[in-house]
Order: sequence, then structure tokens, then C-alpha cells
Amino acid sequence: MNAEMTRFPFSLPERVKTSVTLNFKRLFAVLLLCLGVNLVGAQSTKWIAKGDQAIAKNNYYKAKQCYEKAISGGGDVAYYKLGVLLSEGPEDFRDEEVAALCFFQAASQMSIDKLNEMADRNSQDAQMLLGYCYQKGVLVERNLSKAVELYKKAKKFNLVFLIDVLQKQIDEGDEGKKTWEEDQILEEHDKDPKFSDKTIYHFSETMPEFPGGIEAFGQTLSKVVQYPQYAVRNRISGTVMVEFVVEKDGSVDNARIMVSCFPLLDNEALRAMKHIPNWKPGTNQGEPVRCFFQVPITFRY
Repeated sequence: MNAEMTRFPFSLPERVKTSVTLNFKRLFAVLLLCLGVNLVGAQSTKWIAKGDQAIAKNNYYKAKQCYEKAISGGGDVAYYKLGVLLSEGPEDFRDEEVAALCFFQAASQMSIDKLNEMADRNSQDAQMLLGYCYQKGVLVERNLSKAVELYKKAKKFNLVFLIDVLQKQIDEGDEGKKTWEEDQILEEHDKDPKFSDKTIYHFSETMPEFPGGIEAFGQTLSKVVQYPQYAVRNRISGTVMVEFVVEKDGSVDNARIMVSCFPLLDNEALRAMKHIPNWKPGTNQGEPVRCFFQVPITFRY
């Protein structure tokens, strides 16, 4: 027995051995990941330096290539450098659309300043992207009025549906910080049938349903949605979460953005909801009621 006790501390149970092996593998994976991040960062820095050298020699084409390679390595600084090159470089080398997107992607105070400069020069690309910064509060204080002002200036993007929804939030007060539901739902309304014309339910006994089910809704939506060419050109994708009210007659009303993705995609999602056929309304005790509903609209280029 003493011999067994002597040997036991040096013979780990299988479950402990497994745990030690797994932990070692995890640690090794983390070390490899950290090493990979450092190598990527070093590569990005190297390409930025080469781009700066090319700029000094007036070799703008090579500089652009170097900054693009630095961007592929995850360099936000490279986005800023490329934005400066494409907005302030030689006249025949400028690209307002890509430059504004580069400043937007750089996500720094300097890049916001550059977007402001471009917007002041009436760059509609910059006005649209800067408007989104104010809408979301990205590196600037959230200001829906300023966002709407900039979206209206960026006329070529025709963000009328997004502007209408944001303006409604502004009109509700406190720059849209107060939720839409707070103004339209009172707890006692859900308990008293006499308020049924005014109440908008989050949940009803029978929830609204699109004729043919959710798959039919997706098929209908795919025919209605028009992927903005700007987003296609610049490989912008994502999911917009839209909330709307299914009225008693099944019509869709009061659509708004719950989870934003990008101004043009938000705007298209709102436009598409204007063309969706009527739903089967939700019901309480067999009677149709107004009901909130949410759907994700995914854009993939």
C-alpha cells in the first residue's frame, strides 16, 4: 500500500492528463495567434514605410499599391494614408468615393477631420459617411439632426426613407434617445380592450404571419430589394434589423431600423418594406390587433 501511495503522485489520472494536454494546446494556439498578429502588424508597418518612400519620390501608383497591401494586413493607418493620397494627390489620381471610404474605415479623429474637410468641399460621399458617424455616434457626439442635414446634402444617394425615419425620431424628442415604444405603449393598454385601437402589442395570442410563411417572405423580399451599386462596388455587406407594425388589416407601417448596418443598406431595407404585401395580422381573442414585428434583411454582394 505504501508503494502504491508512493507511485500515485507521479501517475496522473486520464482526465487530468487530458486536461493538461488541452490546456497546453490552447496556450500554444494563443501564442501562435499573438505571433501571427505581431507579424501582420510588422508587415503592415513595412508596407506603409514603403508607401511613404514612394510618395517622397512622386511614385503615386507604387504608393497606392503599398498602402493597399498594408490595409490587407489590417492597418488602420494605411486607410488614412491612402485616403490622403486619393483625396489630395495629383488631380488625375484622385478618387473621391474611395478616399471618403478610407477615412471612414480609418476610424480616427484625424480621419473624421478629413471627412469634415471633404464634406465642406461638397463631397457627397463624405457627407453621407459623416452623416452615418453622427447617426451612430462614431468618434463624434451622436446628433440625429446633423445626420439628417448631411444626408439631405448627399442628394445623389437619395436617402429619403432613412431621412424620414430619423426625422420622426427627432420629432419625438431628445434626438431619438427615447424609444419609439415608450411613446406608443402603456402597460394598462395591454389589459384593457377599449384601448385596442391605440395599443401596439409586442406579443399577441397569434403573432402576425406572412402568407406562405417566413420562406415566402424571404422570396418576396429578394425580388423587392435592390442592392445599391455603391455597396456592390465597395463590397459592403451586412444585416439590417427592421422593426415595423403589422396593422389590423395586415398592412405594414411605421418601419424603423433597430440594428443599423450602413446608410445605403438601411435606406434600401426601409424602401423595400414599403413594397411588401399585406401580412396576416396578429390576433387577441380572435380579434385582429396591431403588433410589432422584427425581421433581419441581409445584404451579401
